[in-house]
Amino acid sequence: MSKILVCAFNLVLIIHKVVYSHIPTPFFEPRVIDSSRSLFGSASIPLITDFEKDSQSEIVTFTVAKSAIVQPITMLHVLDSKGNNYRNFPKGFDEVPLDFASGDLDGNGYLEIVIRFKNKIDAIDLNGNSMPGFPVNYVTNNLDLISFVSLYDLDNDGKLEIIVSRNNEVCVYNFNGIVRDNWPQRIPGFARYNPAICDLDKDGKTEIILNTFKFIGNQIDSAGIFVFKENGTQFGFQWPLFHDSGYYSWSSSPSVYVDPQSKELNILNVSGKVIDGMAFGRHKFLKINKYGEVLIKKFYQEYFDYGTLVIGDLDNDGLPEFATGTQTGFSLSAFDNSLNRLPGWPQNGGGEHYATAFIGKLTYGISLNVINNTWIADDSGGTFLYTIRMHQTCRGHLFDLQV
Repeated sequence: MSKILVCAFNLVLIIHKVVYSHIPTPFFEPRVIDSSRSLFGSASIPLITDFEKDSQSEIVTFTVAKSAIVQPITMLHVLDSKGNNYRNFPKGFDEVPLDFASGDLDGNGYLEIVIRFKNKIDAIDLNGNSMPGFPVNYVTNNLDLISFVSLYDLDNDGKLEIIVSRNNEVCVYNFNGIVRDNWPQRIPGFARYNPAICDLDKDGKTEIILNTFKFIGNQIDSAGIFVFKENGTQFGFQWPLFHDSGYYSWSSSPSVYVDPQSKELNILNVSGKVIDGMAFGRHKFLKINKYGEVLIKKFYQEYFDYGTLVIGDLDNDGLPEFATGTQTGFSLSAFDNSLNRLPGWPQNGGGEHYATAFIGKLTYGISLNVINNTWIADDSGGTFLYTIRMHQTCRGHLFDLQV
C-alpha cells in the first residue's frame, strides 16, 4: 500500500495504509514540529524527497509565524523517515516562502531544495547551506502571495533549470543562479501556478506550458495558454491560445498526457467564467493538441473554481481518467477520456488550491483511488481525508478518515 503524508496546522502525520476496515494506520505517531508557527499556503504542502539518494526519504515543509514577535519568521523543516529532524535542520529565514521544489540542481548526485520567497530565490543543500550563486533577488510584484517554482532539465545537460514567474513575465534561471539566455519572456499578467513541462513535438527539446491571465480594473483580460520553447521562443504561431471573454484559470495548472489512441501529447485545461466578483458558475474543460486545436470542449456548473486535472487509469481499462474539484465540500469529480463526468460523481472532497486531488493506490483490488483532503484544515475535528474507490462501473464509493 502507498503512504500518504498529511499536514494539519503544525502536525505531521503519515498514513501507512488503509486496511479492509478502512481504518488508517499511522506510519509514525502525529507530532508537533513547530509550536510557535503555523502552515502557510503551498509552501507548507509537504514534499517527500530523498536527499542522499539512499532509499531513505525525507519530508520537507515550511512553517511561518503569524506575529512579528516570533523570529525568524519562517522555518524550513526536514524530517527523516522516523519523523526526527534531519541534520542541520530546521533552518530559519527572514522572508515568507511562496513555493518550493526539490531536485539535483548541479548534477552531483545529491538533492537540493529550491525556495521561491517573496523577494528572492534560494537553493539549499543537504547541509542547510545556500548553493553557490544563491540567493538571487527576484521580487514578486503580484498582488497576492501565490507564485510557483518549478525545476526541470530543459536542455538535457544533466543540470536543472529553475522556472519562476511574476507579473508580466516568466523567467528561467540556470542551476548556478544566472538567468538563462533569452529569458525572461513577457506574458500578459499572471502565471500563478506551476507550468506543465514536456517535449510536445518530440524533437528532444522541452516546452513550458502556462496558464495566464490579467485584470484590467475588475475585468479579466487576455486569459490564455502560453507555450514557450526552452530557448524562450514561442512554440508556434498557433500559440498563445486565448480563452473566450470572461474565462480564466484562477487556480489550476495545465496538464499533459499521452493519448493512448493517437499516441500524441494532449493538453488539458480548466477555466471558469467570472460571476459575482471572484466566484464561478460555468466552467470549461478543454482537451487541446500541440497545434492549439481544441479536440474536446465540455461545460460544467460548479461554485468556485476547479483545480488542476490529475490523471490516472482509474478502472484499469487502458484509458486515462481525470479528477478535480473546487473549494466546496461536494465537488470532487472524475471524468473519462472524453471529459464526460463519470456516473456516481461528484463526491465529498475538493480539488483546488491546497486540496488538489491525486490518483494512486491506497486500497486493495485492481482499481486506483481518487485521494483528496478537505480544502481547509482546522482543529475542531473537521479535517478529513477522502479516498474514493473506482470499480469497473466507474462509480465513486466514499469513506472518510478523520485526521
